[in-house]
Order: sequence, then structure tokens, then C-alpha cells
Amino acid sequence: MPEWRDIAFDKTGLSFDDCLYTDILFAMANFPALLNELKALDAPAVPPMSDLLNFDFSLSDDPSSTYPPLDLSGNFDPSLDFMNSFPTDTSQQHSDARIALLTKLHQLKDDLRALGIHLNAKLADGSAAMEFPAVEPDSPIPTAFRFTSWRVTVAYNCYWALLILVNKILMRLLPPYDPTYYALEAECRTVALEICKTWEDAWASKPIGAFHTGLSFVMAYEFCTEEVKEWILRGLNALLDAQNVESFRWSDEVVKMMSGKLAVSGPLFLPCGGGAPSNQTVL
Repeated sequence: MPEWRDIAFDKTGLSFDDCLYTDILFAMANFPALLNELKALDAPAVPPMSDLLNFDFSLSDDPSSTYPPLDLSGNFDPSLDFMNSFPTDTSQQHSDARIALLTKLHQLKDDLRALGIHLNAKLADGSAAMEFPAVEPDSPIPTAFRFTSWRVTVAYNCYWALLILVNKILMRLLPPYDPTYYALEAECRTVALEICKTWEDAWASKPIGAFHTGLSFVMAYEFCTEEVKEWILRGLNALLDAQNVESFRWSDEVVKMMSGKLAVSGPLFLPCGGGAPSNQTVL
């Protein structure tokens, strides 16, 4: 409800940085509603959406960049007139719901792009984090971020995880050979690398400062190499050991299952513990 939003995301008197991080949490709070709309759609009936996306995925010309650019520029065609050319094999209500969801998704993508401009600038000038060679011996990730505080670490990880989540849903609505699909997938790989760079910072500030790993590293996992995937599992289980957790272990199957549920991919809801399908998302 708007009244609760005014309280939970009140930015009165906050600094620019705190306003920025509040906006990230606000975007995350809105995301589950989009997942509910996605569940309501009949996935096989969704037509190709290649014409709906009109992103410019050009890379930065600045060779001094210390990390790959994460921003996507451009907007969707707000008219959505091309939708009228598809066969009317579904009800008008279904088509309207699909268009409404896609409109919200590209608006969220634009909002994330705007946030990313400020977040990337703060990484570039060192005001949010500094990048150093990894301390961990034989780490598959050669560099690591050292953030100014664990709250900043969490904010960046939430942003990157949400970016992957939005991309995955957009990718789901695209045909598999659409050029935009590959561009979104490439961005996910870039973002996954940024998430992996936060590991040493998370380990140093455990347990509270490492809670984000249950979301961000789960989302990054799919877009990493096999070597990095094994490294992620070792790290996540090491965090459990540090908290004396013995009843749960991370594995390839668990991470994939959780990632799928977060992005509502594959079967919309998998059985939980062999019981009835869940009617709530993990997020």
C-alpha cells in the first residue's frame, strides 16, 4: 500500500548515497509483483519479443575502465503497435496482461540503468569500493572489491542480483536466437563477475555482511565457469561452517533449484520437500 511504502522507503533527510541504496531496495520490493504477473501468463503462448527490445549494447570506448560497463541504454517502443501483427491465438485479456508485464519490465530495466550510472561512477572513483588483487590463494577471481561498509556491499549485490533477475525474465520472453538474448546473457556474465569480486569483503564481514550471498551468488552461479561454480559452492558452504550450520549444504542442484524459483523459470513452482507445490516465491 502507498502508506506503507511512504514509511518503508522514506528518504527524508537521507544523503545522496543512502537515497541511492533506498531506491535499490524499493526496486527489489516491487519485483515480486512482476513475478506474480509472469506466473499468470501461459509461457508457451508468449510470442517472440525481439521487436520490443531496442537496447544499445555498445561497450565503452574508454580503455582505462577498471571494470566492464554494466549499463544498458535505450528504451522500448512505447507504442507496442507491432503486437497487433501477432495472430490472435490467445484472449485479449491475456495479450493485454503480457503487454502490461513487458512494459513494466522495460520500465524497471530503465530504472536500473539510471541507478547503474551512479553506482558505476562510485566504483570508478573509489568512493564506494576499491579494487585490489585477491588475497585468497589460487582464487579463480583475480581481483576483489573492498567496500566502505557492509551496507554498501549489500546494496551493490542487491542491485546486481536484481539486474540478473530482470534480464533472465526478459530472456525467457525472447526467442533463443534473438541478438538481444545474447546481449542480455553477456551482461549477466559481466554482472556475475562483479558479484564474485565481493566474496572476500563478504567473508571479512560475516555473518551479517555475508547474508547477501544467498541471493547474489545464487543468481551469479548460472553465468560462471565450472571452476568458478565450484569455488562459489566451497565459499557458501564455508559460510555455513562458520555459523555451525549442519542441517543444510549448498550443492549444484540446490543452487539451480533456488535460482529457478527466484526467476520463475522452467516449471513455475517445484514441489517443496516432496509435498504440494508452493504458492509463494522465495523472494
